[in-house]
Amino acid sequence: MKRIVSIVRVAAAILMLAAAPGLSRAQDSGSGKSLQPRMVISTSEIEGGNVFEVMYVPAEDHTDYYLNVGHLGIGNEVVQANIDPIFNLYVKLGESITEAISTMEQLKAMFGTVGSTMELNGSLGIAFPTEKTETVVITCRKPLLSKYLDFSLVRDGYLRSAACEKSNLNSLFSGLKLYKKLHPKVK
Repeated sequence: MKRIVSIVRVAAAILMLAAAPGLSRAQDSGSGKSLQPRMVISTSEIEGGNVFEVMYVPAEDHTDYYLNVGHLGIGNEVVQANIDPIFNLYVKLGESITEAISTMEQLKAMFGTVGSTMELNGSLGIAFPTEKTETVVITCRKPLLSKYLDFSLVRDGYLRSAACEKSNLNSLFSGLKLYKKLHPKVK
């Protein structure tokens, strides 16, 4: 099983390297909007190689801030298999850094109550968020010893989810606040 997973990861890495030149420059998406490169503000890595990021994507009249919760598992509420090394879930935090900080504060506050939920818009994308949004349900869970936020959405009858522990969220939040402090003119 580990060999199959490593083969899938290598194939995904080769695919990403092949697609990177086309994804890294602005292109016309057919809807008249240009796809802009993403700018990462803060990063936190967990065991298993999944990476969480706070990032922004510049647009013509505003900037969209996102929380990238990495690769999603697929399955149900009990069993999740991490077999999709390509798509990431991008949860929209807001259209300004102030909104992004406020949303991150709400996410941090969820750790105070196990079972609390929140819904935000998000999208599945390869290298950056897409225009197609879906509702992402965020739930605070505590299965055994540690609490985590479960980011989940239902697609094609399957539950897709990723988990973010409090320490990872705190790290991302600190990076976002530091970015605002270093760039006071950013809106």
